[in-house]
Amino acid sequence: MAVLSALPGMQTGRMRPWVVLYGAFVSALLGKGLQLAVGMGQPWCFLVLAGAALFWISDLLILFLYFYPSRHPALHVANLLTYYYAMFFIAVSLAF
Repeated sequence: MAVLSALPGMQTGRMRPWVVLYGAFVSALLGKGLQLAVGMGQPWCFLVLAGAALFWISDLLILFLYFYPSRHPALHVANLLTYYYAMFFIAVSLAF
C-alpha cells in the first residue's frame, strides 16, 4: 500500500505517512494470518487468513475510494463486500 500511495494521481497529501503506517499494520495482519495458516494448518487458521486477505483487499480499495480522483461506483460495493466477508471469516474462526 505504501507503493500505491505514491502512484501518479494519488492524492494522500499530508495523510501519506499515516496511510503508509496503516498499510504496514494491515499488511502485518495479513502476514500473521499467513504464518498461522502455514505454521499450524488448523481449519480456523485458514479462516483467519481468508479474513485477513479480504480485509487487506478492502483497505486497498479504500485507498482508491478516498485518495484517487476518479472513482468507479463498483469500488464502493466491492469494498463493502470484502470488508464484511473479512469480518465474517475472522469472527467464525473464533468458534473453533
